[in-house]
Amino acid sequence: MTRGWGNYVTTLALRGWNFVTVDTMGGGFYLESLAKYAAFISNPFLAGRNGHRDPGISLPDGGADNLSEITVRIRRMDGESLVIHHALQMAEVFFRVDPSAVGPNAYDQRVLVSCPDRITEEDIHAINGTMAARSPLKAWQALIRAGPVPWLAALDPSWDLLQLSDTEWGDLDVEQRLHAAFQAVFGPYRRLAVVTKVLYMKRPRLVPVCDSFVLHQLGAPPGTDGDPRRSAAVIGHLRREGQGNVDALVAIQDRLRRENGVYPSPLRIFEALIWQSHPDTWYQKLAPLISTWLGSRTPGEEP
Repeated sequence: MTRGWGNYVTTLALRGWNFVTVDTMGGGFYLESLAKYAAFISNPFLAGRNGHRDPGISLPDGGADNLSEITVRIRRMDGESLVIHHALQMAEVFFRVDPSAVGPNAYDQRVLVSCPDRITEEDIHAINGTMAARSPLKAWQALIRAGPVPWLAALDPSWDLLQLSDTEWGDLDVEQRLHAAFQAVFGPYRRLAVVTKVLYMKRPRLVPVCDSFVLHQLGAPPGTDGDPRRSAAVIGHLRREGQGNVDALVAIQDRLRRENGVYPSPLRIFEALIWQSHPDTWYQKLAPLISTWLGSRTPGEEP
C-alpha cells in the first residue's frame, strides 16, 4: 500500500474562507492541518483572502509571483515528460501538512535518529506509521537479527545522489551497490516501496522513497518494484533528473528553511514533489481548495 490515505469521506468546501459541508475524498487530518497552515503560511496568496500573513516575514524581490514560477521538469523513463508547476507551493503544503513530515512521530523525525548501519524494529514501526506502509514485522526479523551488514556498509553515508558526478557514479559503482542492497533486502512483503522507505532512513542523501505513485509518475517499466536491477536503475534515473532540477530544488529548500523553519533535503523535496503529482494522492484530492488559495490553476497541473 502506498501513501494513499484510506477510503474515507470527509467534509470540505470553501465559502469565503469558511469550511462548509460537502462530500469529497480527503481526510480530516489534512483539512485541520490546512486550516491551521493557512493562518501562518509565508506566501501571502496562501495566507488568506486578504493576503494577511505574519509580520516580519519578507518575500524576495518579485514577491509571490516569481516564486509561483518554480517548475520542475522530468524526463520519464518511458520518454514522456512530467512537468510540475507551482513546485514551491506544493512543497510548502506537503512539509506543513503531510503526517510523514509533521509532528514528533513523523517519519522525517525518525530519519534523524535511525541507526545508520543496521535495520531495527523501530524502523519498521516508523514506515508502518506515518508512511502508511503495511509491512509485517515478521518479514524483517532475519534482517533485524543480522545487525550491521556489508551491503549497507558499502553505501557510503556521505554519498549524495544529487551531487555525485557521472564519473563518481561510475567509478564508485554506486548503481551496482544499490542493486546488491536491493537484492539483499527484497523478499516477501519487502518490495521497492517499503525497502526504500527503510533505506532512506539509513542513507537519506542517497536513497529516495520510491513507492508505486513515484514509479508511476516516473514511467518505470512494469515489474520494477520487485526487480533489484530495475529498481537500482530507477535511482540512477532520479539522480540524472534531480541534478537537472537541482537549482530549483535548492531554491525551494532555502525558502522552506528561511520562511517555514523546516529542513528537508533537496532529494526529499524532489521525491515528495513527484509523489504529490500523482492524481490519487491526498494532495491532488484537495487540489481544488489549494488552488483557490493559490488563486491560480491546480498546483502541479500542466497548462
